[in-house]
Amino acid sequence: MSVSEDIDDFEGEYRVGAKVIEMAERVQTADKVVPGAQAKWGSEMDGVEFDVVVSVRRK
Repeated sequence: MSVSEDIDDFEGEYRVGAKVIEMAERVQTADKVVPGAQAKWGSEMDGVEFDVVVSVRRK
Protein backbone atom coordinates (compact mmCIF):
# COMPACT_ATOMS: atom_id res chain seq x y z
CA MET A 1 0.00 0.00 0.00
CA SER A 2 1.40 3.40 -0.94
CA VAL A 3 1.49 6.52 1.20
CA SER A 4 -1.24 8.10 -0.95
CA GLU A 5 -3.46 5.03 -0.44
CA ASP A 6 -2.87 5.26 3.32
CA ILE A 7 -3.86 8.94 3.24
CA ASP A 8 -6.97 8.18 1.16
CA ASP A 9 -7.97 5.44 3.63
CA PHE A 10 -7.46 7.79 6.58
CA GLU A 11 -9.44 10.58 4.92
CA GLY A 12 -12.30 8.19 4.16
CA GLU A 13 -12.32 6.86 7.72
CA TYR A 14 -12.19 10.42 9.06
CA ARG A 15 -15.19 11.44 6.91
CA VAL A 16 -17.21 8.45 8.13
CA GLY A 17 -16.36 9.23 11.77
CA ALA A 18 -17.19 12.92 11.30
CA LYS A 19 -20.53 11.99 9.72
CA VAL A 20 -21.48 9.72 12.65
CA ILE A 21 -20.55 12.46 15.15
CA GLU A 22 -22.66 14.97 13.18
CA MET A 23 -25.57 12.50 13.20
CA ALA A 24 -25.25 12.03 16.97
CA GLU A 25 -25.28 15.77 17.62
CA ARG A 26 -28.33 16.29 15.43
CA VAL A 27 -30.32 13.35 16.78
CA GLN A 28 -29.59 14.41 20.37
CA THR A 29 -31.27 17.74 19.64
CA ALA A 30 -34.15 16.17 17.70
CA ASP A 31 -34.75 13.59 20.45
CA LYS A 32 -35.55 16.40 22.90
CA VAL A 33 -38.46 17.45 20.67
CA VAL A 34 -39.40 14.04 19.26
CA PRO A 35 -38.39 11.24 21.65
CA GLY A 36 -37.16 8.21 19.75
CA ALA A 37 -35.88 10.24 16.79
CA GLN A 38 -33.25 8.55 14.63
CA ALA A 39 -30.64 9.74 12.18
CA LYS A 40 -30.10 7.37 9.24
CA TRP A 41 -27.37 7.31 6.62
CA GLY A 42 -26.24 4.83 4.02
CA SER A 43 -22.76 4.35 2.61
CA GLU A 44 -20.83 2.00 0.35
CA MET A 45 -17.24 0.91 0.84
CA ASP A 46 -15.40 -1.65 -1.26
CA GLY A 47 -18.64 -2.87 -2.82
CA VAL A 48 -20.36 -3.41 0.55
CA GLU A 49 -23.37 -1.28 1.45
CA PHE A 50 -23.85 -0.12 5.04
CA ASP A 51 -26.83 1.42 6.84
CA VAL A 52 -25.97 3.55 9.85
CA VAL A 53 -28.68 4.42 12.39
CA VAL A 54 -28.03 6.66 15.40
CA SER A 55 -30.49 7.17 18.26
CA VAL A 56 -30.35 8.31 21.86
CA ARG A 57 -30.05 5.38 24.26
CA ARG A 58 -32.69 5.31 26.98
CA LYS A 59 -31.81 3.81 30.36
